[in-house]
Amino acid sequence: MSMGLGLDAHSNFIGLRYSHVTFNASIDYNSQYLEDVYSNDVYNRYELVSKYHFTPRVYTTAILPYVQNSMVGNTESVQLNSLGDIGVNAFYRLIQASMDTTARFNHLLDFGMGVSLPTGKYDLAHEGDLVNRNFQAGTGAVNYRLSLNYILTYNNWRVGLENNYQLNTKNKHAYKFGNQYNSVLYLGKLFRFKDITVFPTVGLYYERGKQHLNDDKLVFNTGGEALLADLGVQFKWKRYMVWGKYLPVLYQNYTTDHLSDISGGNRLNVGMRVLF
Repeated sequence: MSMGLGLDAHSNFIGLRYSHVTFNASIDYNSQYLEDVYSNDVYNRYELVSKYHFTPRVYTTAILPYVQNSMVGNTESVQLNSLGDIGVNAFYRLIQASMDTTARFNHLLDFGMGVSLPTGKYDLAHEGDLVNRNFQAGTGAVNYRLSLNYILTYNNWRVGLENNYQLNTKNKHAYKFGNQYNSVLYLGKLFRFKDITVFPTVGLYYERGKQHLNDDKLVFNTGGEALLADLGVQFKWKRYMVWGKYLPVLYQNYTTDHLSDISGGNRLNVGMRVLF
């Protein structure tokens, strides 16, 4: 859900973003009559992202995602290629950064509200059974989002804190994904080499999701939390920017029953933007 503004706090842009996430799940029945189950899942997400300022304080962001997911296990093998849930957000800059270029300290604070639309496939079935809801490309429901982003600068140093909370609603099958929260805290420093600006960052990324509800009943093996390191770098040349992030897992705890185990792998995010 995070846009990762970084060097783009005041700019309009359009760009592409790619993220790669893996999960391994298993069920150990510890029985001679039941076969243990395992699944290796890969989530690839391609996004067209944009940001546009109507005024210095008012701007919008939009995300158009396309997902390619694969689930390979000993009981099923499923592939999914689909448009995801489109997201649109409107932001207001509560604290505007000073235009005084000689100021050593500066800061800004943005508050946003948004909506995601049920454009992603959410009812993929395999051999007559609905595939795991977490594997689906979308939720099948209209969901709402609150964001609060803060950036503090001191000379060439920057500290950023981005927070997003998504309130999910039921889809037509009375299924509700748990509300989700994520936050990223990073520290970075600008290095300028003629026309090129390099912005390496180090930080922490945290996410938490509540358990899902099906007909108002809690769904097993959904929800949980994870803490990852956030190691990134951005390169800016004139109106062009490329960036990448590597997020190794530091801690994870997913809600499972006593037979099941779920673990996520390290993550990768890369992207490019054109500023205007």
